[in-house]
Parts: sequence; C-alpha cells; structure tokens
Amino acid sequence: MWQNNNWQHFIDKVGWVGTACRSISSNGEANTNSLIVDKVADGYIKIADFKSAIAAMEQALVKGQEELKDERYKGCVFDYTVEGYKTKIQELKKKI
Repeated sequence: MWQNNNWQHFIDKVGWVGTACRSISSNGEANTNSLIVDKVADGYIKIADFKSAIAAMEQALVKGQEELKDERYKGCVFDYTVEGYKTKIQELKKKI
C-alpha cells in the first residue's frame, strides 16, 4: 500500500516531464536546450505517443546542431549527442 511519502516520491520523479513539456511553446518551438527536448520525447515514448516523440526529437536534433556551434553548450552537447538524436529518430520511425 502506498504511503504519503511514496506518492510524493512518484510525483517528484515524473514532475520533470511536465516541466519539460511546459518549456515548449504552443507553436512547437523549443524555449530550451536539446537535452530537455530529448527528455520530452522520452515522456512521449513512455505513453507510446511515437509521432509526438519523433516531432520532439526532430526539434532536439535541430537545437543540438545549433548548440554544437554555440560556446555556451561546450561540454554539454557533443557530436555523439547529435548522432544519438539521429539514431533515436530512426528507431522511433520503426515503431509507427
């Protein structure tokens, strides 16, 4: 049986998905970095919404490519990060 502290733990664990989703504006443009948009895609994957996950990953890919050139993201986003986004998109496309 769930105790109050277990529910709070659960809410804390899934809270990042809502925070990440709120960081995307209504027109679909990310207001944040590619790493957060990747986590949004993970949330969509968990609920089996693969089309939305692909859309989010495509945003992450574009942002990631821009971030590779931006000194502010040095040490956070790497070539293999962007390659991972491409691979993830390909894998997701197999699921729809």
